[in-house]
Amino acid sequence: MLWSIFNIDIMKKKNTLLLFLCLFSLWAVAQEKKPVKIACVGNSITYGSGIKNQFQNSYPGLLSQLLGEGYDVRNFGISARVLLNKGDHPYMNEKAYQDALAFNPNIVVIKLGTNDSKSFNWKYKADFYHPFYRGQILQSYSQYFHSSSSSSL
Repeated sequence: MLWSIFNIDIMKKKNTLLLFLCLFSLWAVAQEKKPVKIACVGNSITYGSGIKNQFQNSYPGLLSQLLGEGYDVRNFGISARVLLNKGDHPYMNEKAYQDALAFNPNIVVIKLGTNDSKSFNWKYKADFYHPFYRGQILQSYSQYFHSSSSSSL
């Protein structure tokens, strides 16, 4: 019982720190008077599949409306894509991945993993949990930050 309370406390501290870093990044970029570039990377949830007026009503579209001027929010979502490179449709093999890198975002929102849980992809779950593979994922997505010193993930 005590251990679970301790883990919850650690998660709260990590989430608070992550929120602080994101807000600080937004503030720092805003000081430059350049638009804050936000890349939304992901699957059909990001893309807005099945949503009427997907450009405006997907979560990247809504985020853009909420943030307003001073922010350039772009949707790099593609339906049915997976995080696992061994999965049926790896996101990193798509042009959208390269386009998101070329966009040189200050902030990257990644929404991948839903399609990885499908039975034909989940057979690779050991890769998902393996520390080496997690390192590869982070290394691959860290490319977003090699081109910009003011990026947040």
